[in-house]
Amino acid sequence: MLIAVIGVNHRTAPLEVREKLSFPEYNITQWLTKLQALPGIDGCAILSTCNRTEIYIAPVELDTGMSSVWGFLAEKSG
Repeated sequence: MLIAVIGVNHRTAPLEVREKLSFPEYNITQWLTKLQALPGIDGCAILSTCNRTEIYIAPVELDTGMSSVWGFLAEKSG
């Protein structure tokens, strides 16, 4: 099984970007459900703290899975 990660942290992105990509606890289930339903993703996890956000996926096919995550993040961040 292949596992891929996409993330930002205090070293790679300014606060404004990290805020747009954060996943508050009160609606994390909603975002996980959306992420899991995307094409090319067999499993997923989101880790979001005050200084970083990481999305882990088990892609069915790497390119499709990664494209889905990039689109997901674009939708989330506006």
